[in-house]
Amino acid sequence: MQIRIVDNSGRLCHSEAILPGTMGVGIPSLSAGIYHAQFTTEGRTPVAVHFAVEEN
Repeated sequence: MQIRIVDNSGRLCHSEAILPGTMGVGIPSLSAGIYHAQFTTEGRTPVAVHFAVEEN
């Protein structure tokens, strides 16, 4: 599986291959904003997720 995260302007923020059986993803700290993540696995329909990161 591959994960790609881009910010609202389309800039790539993170890309990582996830091996089968892996329990998590090491996503680096993201600044406050709106992001779009796409999970792709060969032979399956991609899954898109939109999320926001808020400032603390």
